[in-house]
Amino acid sequence: MLASSPVRIRLHRITYRAYRKGASRVRNMLDIFIHIPKTGGTSFNRLIQDHYSANRIAFLHDDPEWSFERLIEKCKDKNQKIKIVSGHFPYGIHEWIGRPYRYITILRNPVELVISLYDYIRSIPLHQYYHLVVDKSLHEFISDQQFDLFTSNLQSKLLGLATVFPYFPALHNEVGVENAIFPDHASVQQHLRRHFACVGVTDKYKECLQPMRDALGWKRSPKLYRENSNPNRTSLDTLDRDTIEKIARKNSLDIQLYSIVVERWYSSKGK
Repeated sequence: MLASSPVRIRLHRITYRAYRKGASRVRNMLDIFIHIPKTGGTSFNRLIQDHYSANRIAFLHDDPEWSFERLIEKCKDKNQKIKIVSGHFPYGIHEWIGRPYRYITILRNPVELVISLYDYIRSIPLHQYYHLVVDKSLHEFISDQQFDLFTSNLQSKLLGLATVFPYFPALHNEVGVENAIFPDHASVQQHLRRHFACVGVTDKYKECLQPMRDALGWKRSPKLYRENSNPNRTSLDTLDRDTIEKIARKNSLDIQLYSIVVERWYSSKGK
């Protein structure tokens, strides 16, 4: 993995602490959870339901009750009852809401993320891409350009593409687009420094819960949930080296992003 400079990490941590301290004093704060698929977000959504009443939550997943337009309307309501938003959307939703905000998200090792997405699609016969993927090997899946949205720097795309939000309400709408989407690594880092109260990592999910609680001001200790986990997932030990290296090449930006976040996690832990 690519390592970041100590200076960058130090500045990142100071900015994060100052932002978190200031954000806790702002009334009508809107928490925005970017749910990156297969990172433990479904388990985190259970925590959201534990700590917020139902009328304070907007789940922008596949719930027909929620649309982007309805979200804007509800968040701009003078009573401002909605306190947290969760969904498979990229960074940038705040630009249409006009309230104080702070983002949170969870990242995952990019190689494991791609493998998990592959396993998930193949395990759900009703999934819209099941018939396109079920007979493909993992190597064929990552080599098929129509799935590049999922298999190439997905996390960097979701955290760095504010300008495409109106045209990107759900991940599946962009699969198969002719023009590739290239995330801007500098923009991703800027977004994390300035606008994210906390960034968790799947590999340290249990240890991430307390920082999440602190960042969001939850009064109760969060429970540990394990939702939407695939018991038959592919093990890295069973994959050939060429397949793993191909995934790594296609996710070089995500690997760099993940490395920086993990370093930040360890450098700020307990301080």
